Amino acid sequence: MKFKKIWLLIFTFVILGTYHTGLLPAYEVLGSENDAIYYEQILLDDYQYSLSEGLISLISFAKLTQGVLIKESSRLKKELGENHPRVEKLTASIEANQNFIQDLEVELEIASIEIPEAPPGGVLVHGRVSDAFGRGFPTLLVYGENESSENLTAFGKSETDNTGYFSIPLDKRALEKLTGEKVFLVVKNLYNKTILFRDEFPLELESEMYILRNIVIR
Repeated sequence: MKFKKIWLLIFTFVILGTYHTGLLPAYEVLGSENDAIYYEQILLDDYQYSLSEGLISLISFAKLTQGVLIKESSRLKKELGENHPRVEKLTASIEANQNFIQDLEVELEIASIEIPEAPPGGVLVHGRVSDAFGRGFPTLLVYGENESSENLTAFGKSETDNTGYFSIPLDKRALEKLTGEKVFLVVKNLYNKTILFRDEFPLELESEMYILRNIVIR
């Protein structure tokens, strides 16, 4: 917990510092609403880039620190023995730091995701497929089935990227074809065709424009 608080404090200074170094400039928005949207997107893109760069720097620094801690732990074990309080405390710190590195790597995956726009008058079904630690599963097939476990071709499909992210855009025509159908998300292994996940509840395609569905495979 101590390591996590320290890293989060450093990370905050990294992000806040970008405002003063020009990485996150304060754009003056003038003109039409389209101009405002354009400059807002530039600002968001710059923020996303700064966030990713900050996370990469933190991960590198945390891994460097981890190496130092492991080396010191090895030295103390030889001098004091494995059961010495100082060694046990350092071992706990190494474990906590390793967990935090994993958390940062997950945040880096999420920060790199670019969410596409939903089709006009349509819906975007999107999300991540990850393990219990939040790491994304790449090259998995995400698609829709009906109540009889039959593939709904009108729903489309998506292959997860390196972050585990998938997106399935549904335009007006696709939504019309799916009228009256109950759509269940399914995740399949592309190589051995094994079904890894099938949703218990159908998607509510008419509820909102963006439907987020994060799937954890244990």
